[in-house]
Amino acid sequence: MIQLKPMTDEAYKSFTELSMLDYAEAKSRAERLTLTEGHRIAHDAWASLLPQGQQTPLHHFYTAWKEGQDIGMVWFKEERDWSTPYGYLYQVWIWDEFQGQGLGEAAMKALEMKLKEIGLPRLRLHVFAFNERARKLYEKMGYETTNLVMVKEL
Repeated sequence: MIQLKPMTDEAYKSFTELSMLDYAEAKSRAERLTLTEGHRIAHDAWASLLPQGQQTPLHHFYTAWKEGQDIGMVWFKEERDWSTPYGYLYQVWIWDEFQGQGLGEAAMKALEMKLKEIGLPRLRLHVFAFNERARKLYEKMGYETTNLVMVKEL
């Protein structure tokens, strides 16, 4: 069973560095940008999304634990200004050495339980099209595609 525990300040600092780098690389790949452009977009996104860092209201940061081991992290935001409030998943990350063991699905189930506990009946997320592993996991768990962005180089 996976437990989600509030992220420590030290873990948040590491999370920010890793997460921004990962997002910059993914954004660059998905949108065919230079890595420099990806880094600028990531930096701007974090500044906009998290003006107070870990203390930004409605954002939740957790470390995922299994049997006393830190196996990854989860970041989501409460969205309550809608007719049906929801959680928006910004990132779920299982560290490389723990992948392939069903822990991504277990972390998602723990997150779903956490959302229900705080009164959020829906979870939305974004996944890059090239991330087939994540897409397959989400589809297996019952997530549906609601938007699709397409591009063609001219």
